[in-house]
Amino acid sequence: MPTLKCAFILEWVPEQAEDIYWVLTSFDEIVKVDVPRWRSNDEEPASLQKMDVGTYRRKRHSREVREKLEIALELVRG
Repeated sequence: MPTLKCAFILEWVPEQAEDIYWVLTSFDEIVKVDVPRWRSNDEEPASLQKMDVGTYRRKRHSREVREKLEIALELVRG
C-alpha cells in the first residue's frame, strides 16, 4: 500500500462549484484534486487526477507557482 510522507499545495483555484488544488505528492507526481463545494452528502467524493511533474511543468503557470514547484521539489529531495 502506498504511503504519503508529505504533500505541498502548489496551486489553488476556487471556482463556483468546486475548489481545485494541484498537490505535489512525490518527486515525480502531482495530483489535481477537485473538491465539490456543495455536497449534499459525503458520498460525493473529491475527484483525483494524477500527472507527472514534466506534464505539469509544460503548462503555463505564474512565476509564483513555478517557484513553489521548485521549492517543493527541493524539500522532497531532502
